[in-house]
Amino acid sequence: MLNTLRSKILLVSGITFAVLPGIILLLLVQFNRVQTAIQRQTEEQDHACISLHFIVNAVKTQQPPHGN
Repeated sequence: MLNTLRSKILLVSGITFAVLPGIILLLLVQFNRVQTAIQRQTEEQDHACISLHFIVNAVKTQQPPHGN
C-alpha cells in the first residue's frame, strides 16, 4: 500500500514538474502580448493627442474674416 501511494505521488509530482514550465511559459507569452497591446494603445493615444494639439493650435491661430 505504501509502495502504491509512493508511486502515485511520484507520478503526480512528475507530471506537475513536466507541465509547470509549459504553463509558466504560456503565462509569460500572454503577459508579453498584453504589454505589447498596452504599449501600442498608448502610442496611438499619444499620436491622437499630438494631432488634436495641432488642430487646436490651428483653430486658435485662425483669424476671423475681415469685412462686414
